[in-house]
Amino acid sequence: MAATGVAWLKQQLVELRSQLEIERAEGVPDLATLEARLTKADRKAEKLATKVIKTKQQSKQRKAEIAEWKLWYDGIGKLDKSEEHTKSLAETWWRSEAIATLESKIIQLEAEQLEALTVVEKIEAVKAGVYALPVDQDPRVVELEGAIATMEQLGWV
Repeated sequence: MAATGVAWLKQQLVELRSQLEIERAEGVPDLATLEARLTKADRKAEKLATKVIKTKQQSKQRKAEIAEWKLWYDGIGKLDKSEEHTKSLAETWWRSEAIATLESKIIQLEAEQLEALTVVEKIEAVKAGVYALPVDQDPRVVELEGAIATMEQLGWV
């Protein structure tokens, strides 16, 4: 398991370096533009957080309803089961479809929430002068390399 973690971190390091190379090629972002994006992203993140909570509650409710239908079906007599089987399937099926849709929506909303974090990270990097550093000296790279080295020293290779 730890070996998988080290391999995953190494892959993240490759992806991070690639992303940082792209950022460096684009030049230093304008701080005022980033701060304006952050204000907009913060407002959006607050709205998204509310939607995520509501969507998770809806998904939880549908799961509870499915559990209730299964209990109901398991509790009826064997003779009645054949008659009620279709009804039970229909009730659980549409709820399962709703759960799948809700789970997909949750993933989408959470991905949109990450936008604000990306903007915050860029603002901090601009303020810290990170864009003037070589990629290998970027604090994000240094921290990730440190984590990998620690795991390797502990034998988590």
